[in-house]
Amino acid sequence: MFDVAVSFPGEHRTYVEAVINALSDKIKNEKIFYNGWYTPLLAGLDLDTVLQKIYRYRSNLIVAFLCGEYQEKEWCGLEARSIRALIKDKDLRKKIMLVRLDDKEVDGFFDIDGWINAKTNSPKEVAEFIHQRLNGEIIFPVSIKNDTESQQDHTDSRKTQPNEVSPLSVNRIDKLAYFTERFPQLAKLKILLVKTSIKYPVKDDGDFGIPLGLWMLKGHLGTIGYKFDVSIYDERLLLKIAGNDETEKKKVFTKFENYVKDYDVIGVSLSTSEVFPAIEKFRIAKKLGKITLAGGIFAASNEEFLLKSGVIDYVISGVSTVPLSELLARLYRAKQEETLSELTKQRPLTIRGVATGNFNAFESTWCPSQLPTMRKGLWIEILKQYGKYIDKKVDIYTARGCIGNCMFCSVQRESRQEVYQKDCEEVINEINFLNEKGINYFSFKDENFFSLPNRKEILEKFKGKNIKFKIRARYDQMIDNKISLQELQSCGVVEIQYGLESPDWYIRKNVDKGDEDKSDRTALIDFIRSHSDYDIKANCSFILGIDGEDKQYYDNLLDFIQKIYDGKSQPKIYINFLTPHPYNSKFELPKYALVTKDLNYFTHKHPVCFVKGKKLTQKLQMLDVYDKIIKHTCSEKYNLTADKMVALRKIFLNEDQGLTDDLEYPKTDGAVI
Repeated sequence: MFDVAVSFPGEHRTYVEAVINALSDKIKNEKIFYNGWYTPLLAGLDLDTVLQKIYRYRSNLIVAFLCGEYQEKEWCGLEARSIRALIKDKDLRKKIMLVRLDDKEVDGFFDIDGWINAKTNSPKEVAEFIHQRLNGEIIFPVSIKNDTESQQDHTDSRKTQPNEVSPLSVNRIDKLAYFTERFPQLAKLKILLVKTSIKYPVKDDGDFGIPLGLWMLKGHLGTIGYKFDVSIYDERLLLKIAGNDETEKKKVFTKFENYVKDYDVIGVSLSTSEVFPAIEKFRIAKKLGKITLAGGIFAASNEEFLLKSGVIDYVISGVSTVPLSELLARLYRAKQEETLSELTKQRPLTIRGVATGNFNAFESTWCPSQLPTMRKGLWIEILKQYGKYIDKKVDIYTARGCIGNCMFCSVQRESRQEVYQKDCEEVINEINFLNEKGINYFSFKDENFFSLPNRKEILEKFKGKNIKFKIRARYDQMIDNKISLQELQSCGVVEIQYGLESPDWYIRKNVDKGDEDKSDRTALIDFIRSHSDYDIKANCSFILGIDGEDKQYYDNLLDFIQKIYDGKSQPKIYINFLTPHPYNSKFELPKYALVTKDLNYFTHKHPVCFVKGKKLTQKLQMLDVYDKIIKHTCSEKYNLTADKMVALRKIFLNEDQGLTDDLEYPKTDGAVI
């Protein structure tokens, strides 16, 4: 995948090559498609097909150098056809950047199109503009400060032409951003991104952690050129600050109503267990006349359920920075026109990739080509707010998403079974920067660190340095790819998280784990125990409540745990309960019966369902082995003890038939209807 591809006529190769040489000082050569560097590739018979694939599918940004000769060249004409096809797509047109070498007309490009003037900008300046565009930055030319300054700062030879605009102003959104900068009296759109607490946290700290997704959004929205004022309201951080002071904790839950008054748009990211607390916050926001939007894992497959709650105006499905940006840009415009309050469910905006009250207008989910980069300024802000609570440890993404189809996992629904990744060099730079700020422990949040072959390069960059890493991996891939624990130890890996789910392949098969039959139980035991030889903590999660379990299985599971956990080998043990992820407002699991529809319990740490036909005796056996495993492994820190599950355990044991499979809304007190 190229970061940038250039299209130009040979007559202007000298100027373009100077641009490319200047650009290569900022990004790697292999990230630039310049035909002078790919002569062997372009010497084949299907050059037309090759070029179309490069421009349409394998480039993040296309820079076209337009001039009279561009109109006349056969290959430029072919490239122009590909570019014009992109222009017709309102999402893909954002990949295009125009540079004018002269004033002659070129078919398919119009006076209203934004462009950079090569006659008044040096190759080095154009390279800088391209680099800014790739980084999502926006720098306005001096000529638009104001009319007086423009006349003072420019000679006749450096006057901005009528349609010469900022490097980013090549589409509808960026043209509005141009005027935002020119007329600073325009009001800011105030946006509050919310991370809500959950009712039944697993850990004593309320499952506290930095909400990286919201911070990435904040950074992204700060670079697209609008007067957006973006804040993050992290309820879990506020509870962490409150500590054990119950009076201060109560104040946290009443603070939101006063805090939200100052904002125009309220957005909440949702996992299943966050839905009910979020709906309560949306109710408060709607009473105050705010525009509300929902995103996150739950939103990716339950748009209609959220919209019919009556308190959510827009749902952002999946990993969708572009639709969100366009929605907020339209809301920003409405604020300038003083029509923001009118954008309710009776007159919602229609944007591709955004679900609204007019549900039939929801076209499709937009998916990115890669994850946004976390800028250094964001990390500085994060460390300032969270630094004293994170013990020099941070989570970091190199990729997001999963190609698997595990029945219990919701990440694949959010990512549409795609994996979105960051460039390795960006991740390495991020780690180096944070290490300079005192961070020495990094937990990679990728679902499977080795699903992308080049990820190992990141670890190798830090060999011999005093930096520690936690990664997630799959046992079968570690074995198949012969990944050495000794080598990982030399790179600073101190913990590896495995979603084992079960030591029995037939049980794993019943939740579509997707691994091959590796039923050598002894080999798996030896593998887990071997981590202690290299001072690497094995972090193993298991699931209870899967179809196929019986008394013999529970006895074998306990025996397995006892063999991997003893005085020498002490892996972290997480025991989860099978927790269905709702889809299209229903729980589509025909073999299982729900015991509650209270989504507050859907943390994977409560027995919310059972296999249809299970008797009371079998349920008791499952809970008994759970308690024995927790006690044997001293893993109360990672799993709920029986005294914290009393209410739902009682419901779980007494429910025979199960509930209907449709989702229900919470009452105003937060309980399910």
